[in-house]
Amino acid sequence: MFKKIIRIIRSKIRNKSNIKDHWYKERLTICNSCPLNSKNTDRKNLKYWTLRILNLGEYFCTKCGCEIKAKCSEEMEECPKEKWKQIIL
Repeated sequence: MFKKIIRIIRSKIRNKSNIKDHWYKERLTICNSCPLNSKNTDRKNLKYWTLRILNLGEYFCTKCGCEIKAKCSEEMEECPKEKWKQIIL
């Protein structure tokens, strides 16, 4: 559990513009078109607004609640819907 918390913190503060790895860009592409991405949903309920605040206004996954850019930037993270399975790291 402690390692997971460290990964979350690191992913939030990491400078994502320096990530050149193909898997990061592929993950972002998948997430940007996913209906679970907060930018692609019309459902704006209490859970949505709570997660939006917790993610400091950044787009997030409505399934797991993680900020999209942060989750995509961590090699050890997985998509809760297993949409990243085909990406080779």
